[in-house]
Amino acid sequence: MKTLLHIGEIAQLLGVTPKTIRHYHKIGLLNLGTTSFIAMILLLWKLPPVPALIALVILDIAIITGMWRFGQAQLWRAIQKG
Repeated sequence: MKTLLHIGEIAQLLGVTPKTIRHYHKIGLLNLGTTSFIAMILLLWKLPPVPALIALVILDIAIITGMWRFGQAQLWRAIQKG
């Protein structure tokens, strides 16, 4: 199963040119988080609706859990610093 998309494939799916994507990346519009999010949406786009919805729910839970753990770790560090 192919998991990585080339810039030309992403551009074609989005209806833009590879040059446009490179420009957005150069000016800082596409960072790692944004790029990962776009790649995730493009991969889910190819799934049938029900599996895509299930995958989105699982990803949402993972993101919320990660944010909660990150926030908890920051709070713990702040408490330890006093």
